[in-house]
Amino acid sequence: MTSTPDYGSQQGSQFRPEYEPPAWHVDPAQQQTPWHSVGPMLAPPRDACQFCGGLPAAHVDVRAHRGLVIWMQWETISAYLCATCGIALIRKMTTKTLWQGWWGVGSLIIGTPVTLLNNLSSYLRLRQLPVATAALGRSQVDLGRPVLERPAAYVALIPLSWATWLVTNLLTR
Repeated sequence: MTSTPDYGSQQGSQFRPEYEPPAWHVDPAQQQTPWHSVGPMLAPPRDACQFCGGLPAAHVDVRAHRGLVIWMQWETISAYLCATCGIALIRKMTTKTLWQGWWGVGSLIIGTPVTLLNNLSSYLRLRQLPVATAALGRSQVDLGRPVLERPAAYVALIPLSWATWLVTNLLTR
């Protein structure tokens, strides 16, 4: 059986290791980035998409409206969005407005039409942007189906047909 030599025990030995470990290896308090990291992670630019971090992005307001018999509720998301994430959000909130937004007189006349026009202007603004790629490690929101291919959007036909019938009867009397 052989034993390993003890280099430090010999008198007058001038043994010095050829490699000295870096300070962050010896003292973890001096470690600035994790050992497994390639480098410091940079924050995405302020005007990047807030969902996927992609560029280019535009600042838009996307709204949803819920009309109840007596009162109304508004939901607004104001954010920087790329074309893909923004259009997906507009589709979701517009569909929500189409099936929940018509159920009050004020909502039928003012709330829902204003919300739909606002979402249309945001949609047209986002359509002008080129397609963005998501930031590293993030993914874009799934577009989903267009608004008119979602069954919930057709619930809006019930109060619209009722309003048309009511206006027609009032004008013909």
